[in-house]
Amino acid sequence: MTKATFLNAFTTLGIALLGAGWAFVFYQALWGVVAIPLVIAGIGQAMFLVGKRMVRTRPKGSVRLMEWGFLGPFFLAVIGAGAIILIAATFAPGEKATPEEKGIITAASGAIVAAIASVLVGKSESPWVNWVDNRISQAFKNAFSKYFVLRSPPQLAVWSIRFGEYDGWGRKARRARAEEIADALQAGTHTLTAVVTTGQGGSPPA
Repeated sequence: MTKATFLNAFTTLGIALLGAGWAFVFYQALWGVVAIPLVIAGIGQAMFLVGKRMVRTRPKGSVRLMEWGFLGPFFLAVIGAGAIILIAATFAPGEKATPEEKGIITAASGAIVAAIASVLVGKSESPWVNWVDNRISQAFKNAFSKYFVLRSPPQLAVWSIRFGEYDGWGRKARRARAEEIADALQAGTHTLTAVVTTGQGGSPPA
């Protein structure tokens, strides 16, 4: 089992167990406890937004803050998993239900559960790619669009699929990219404004 496979399995298990706990406290009407995942999700999203605003000025610090943004989708997924459990329990056919009624209720419950599950899983096999890697990558692309000279090291750090020895925007990769960008910003080199008098320019690859 690879590290990624183990992480995905552990994440799925964690969401399921926390979702079951959330459904239980919901049934117990412990509203203060029910609200905790929403509060944590809000904190995670706030940290991501603060980090996103820092990308241009403190790339390395912004990455560390945006990484906590996973709390938002993770705990929303927990609530979604809890909602699935609540729906399944609510629509469970009673003992007096006819076979036809049981079939209709089971089909309706299954359709709702499938719809919620599809939203939680998303398009990626690994939720962490959507929750962390892609969001940080897009934040850097938005911040540095047409900012660095074409094919300069910081421009490649923003736009290339592979940078140095790393592919994608995993933890080590995004930190290496942020360090390269921070060094270029500090030195004042490779930016379009620094070389505008030379006639050089650059833009992100198509």
